Amino acid sequence: MDTHPVEMARIISTQRTLVQDVETAFATLSISEYYAYINKSEITDSMHQAYTEIAAVGPTGSSWVESYWNARNQRIYENVKRVAKSDDRIVLLYGLAHVHLLRQFFEQDGDFVVRPFDPLVP
Repeated sequence: MDTHPVEMARIISTQRTLVQDVETAFATLSISEYYAYINKSEITDSMHQAYTEIAAVGPTGSSWVESYWNARNQRIYENVKRVAKSDDRIVLLYGLAHVHLLRQFFEQDGDFVVRPFDPLVP
């Protein structure tokens, strides 16, 4: 990826801004408001966008996203699927960048019902 410094600098700059917004939310919101905020699709989609853009930078970026990032999230999904029982209620706490792909994997799996974060649901 070092062969595309302009593209990578732009991606990093965009993500830095997003992270600053998330850090501001953490500092100013209650914990339930913060989790509701970071689980909004516009936030998780924006965080995921960096990986889409890295993959588009060139062969090195594409290989890294496929062999590391996507594979890592696939392993998380597979591990949960392996240990989950049909009557389990599962709460996953992962870093914000994982949410988009993990949500996609579980929503596409007919064995799981994905519910959006709601601090009022027991």
